[in-house]
Amino acid sequence: MSTMDFVVKAFLSKTDNSTEVRRLHFSMSSAGEVKGKFEQLQAQLATSFPDLKGKTFIVSWKDSDGDYVLMSSDEELLEALSEMENKQLKVFITESPPELGDDETAALFPAKASKRKARGPWMRVTEEEAGERSVQDEKGWKTSLRDLVPTKHRRWAKDHIRVWRQKNLSNGTTTGSSDGEKGQKVTPEEAEVPPAYVKYLETQVFRLHKVWAQEKPGKVEAEFEEAKAAVPQAFQNWSRWYLKKTFGPNRAPRFRPVKGEKESKIKEAQDKQKKEKENAEDLPDKKETKKEKEANAWKKEWKIMRKQIRDAVPPSDREWTKKFINQWRLDNLEEADKSRYISDTSSSSSSDSDDDKGDKSDPKEDYPRWLSLYLTQWHFNQRDTLLNQNPKEASQELKQFTDIQVPPSYRKWVKFYINRALSKVKKDKQKEAEVLARRQYYGWMARFQEKWVASQDGAISASSGDDADINRSPEKKVKPVPGSSEKPKVIIERLQGIIDSDGEYEDEMPVQPHRKPPIEFRHWALEIFQGWDGVTLGHGLAAKSQAASTEEDAEQDIPPGVLNWMRKAMARIQIKRLRAELREARREKQSEADLSKKDDGKKSSQKGDNAIKHPHQE
Repeated sequence: MSTMDFVVKAFLSKTDNSTEVRRLHFSMSSAGEVKGKFEQLQAQLATSFPDLKGKTFIVSWKDSDGDYVLMSSDEELLEALSEMENKQLKVFITESPPELGDDETAALFPAKASKRKARGPWMRVTEEEAGERSVQDEKGWKTSLRDLVPTKHRRWAKDHIRVWRQKNLSNGTTTGSSDGEKGQKVTPEEAEVPPAYVKYLETQVFRLHKVWAQEKPGKVEAEFEEAKAAVPQAFQNWSRWYLKKTFGPNRAPRFRPVKGEKESKIKEAQDKQKKEKENAEDLPDKKETKKEKEANAWKKEWKIMRKQIRDAVPPSDREWTKKFINQWRLDNLEEADKSRYISDTSSSSSSDSDDDKGDKSDPKEDYPRWLSLYLTQWHFNQRDTLLNQNPKEASQELKQFTDIQVPPSYRKWVKFYINRALSKVKKDKQKEAEVLARRQYYGWMARFQEKWVASQDGAISASSGDDADINRSPEKKVKPVPGSSEKPKVIIERLQGIIDSDGEYEDEMPVQPHRKPPIEFRHWALEIFQGWDGVTLGHGLAAKSQAASTEEDAEQDIPPGVLNWMRKAMARIQIKRLRAELREARREKQSEADLSKKDDGKKSSQKGDNAIKHPHQE
């Protein structure tokens, strides 16, 4: 016969509020024979703890709900083993209080009796209750709590709670452990329940479910207080325990909307949104997001720092420095850079010169020489052409200046002022480059459309031998004839050959033959190709753009890599378009065939009806 071995972890509560822990091995038959096993466990516990020698003690265990349950028989031991985890049973031991009537020993243990009430096995009681073992300690606090309420009252309460949940909750169909009593309907009259019970239970159920749904239960009514005073405390304790044990907040209840409440809530929400929009339009400043706040904070800090840098230099020195920079650039830069720097410097200095109105005075003697050397080095780093300056000598001489000759605050402001002007120059250069690139893109697109149409005309004339009837007007598109399956296949094969090849311009591309055009151009060209029929010239190009491709751009042809990409992209789009048209033509042809079959069937049925004559018609 096989045996089941497990570990018993025992906790002994001592009189000095300390706890002693011991482990012991215990075995029993796996067939379920537990006769005498509890007494055997008690004997092993008494042997393991020297303090229990010759004494009586109480053994309890903790169930899955976290409640302490007394263990005093073999059946209760078997129940504890059924909830054992990882082959380990935890038991809690307390010494039994002295028997009632033994005044001498009772005086020595004034507060040792165990009072369960779901508070743990080691809670103390008053001296009057010391030495008493109630029925509650023998049966367990749950059993005692249930036995204090009549059975018919409990059945009525469970049925009433189930009906209330089904009526008021959208997810209240499950009733947990009371599923077996769904069919029992007990009225208050049959259960002999007073009206106060009904009022108390309905209010208590409503308030608890509101709390579990994380909603406000509302104020307590006076009627509920009156009903509560008329209901026994035992029923109140049992009803609260049953609700929390059976339902609880684990599954959040969802209340059904009251009739008319849903429409009113929707209307309130719409009115609220309308008011918020009106208020948002009235208020100039809207609520900023976290990123906007960070960006605005950075801008504010930057403005404060700029003001500090500017205020560190006297207005007269700032005004003189701006004029010196303009004059130096006029004398030492070429014409290509001169106009650009001077215009940007003068425009940027206009905003700063408003508050720079001070007494004009001569600069310090070291400022002109240091500023001249710094401008030489700065423009050399920008790769500008200098006329009368030596950058190497300027960089060496700059290192000889001390902070007394040229203060760090002045140097910092000069660098800040020049770099700020440079940022504007870079922006202008970028805009100019974008304009030139866009103009170049339009020229490429116009010439590509001409080459594509010419190549298609050559292919069509080679295949058909006659291109006199080809219509190139933008209003009428040339589409393959759906009825003939040969022509679309030929066109698709020709376009597929363009995609598979490296292009007709392989000999003209010795360097980077597969280089793609910029991504901005590719996105822009694909948008035009999607709407272009491959026939109409000038599609997607404005009048100004067509005019741009004049004699200036006529000499410049499309780069081979760009042309190769454009041909393949247009071929892919044309193949996709042709296949879609063929599928549509097949569907139309199939639908026409189905309609003709249906019409033929109707005609044949009509002929058959006419052929059959009734005997009295002959």
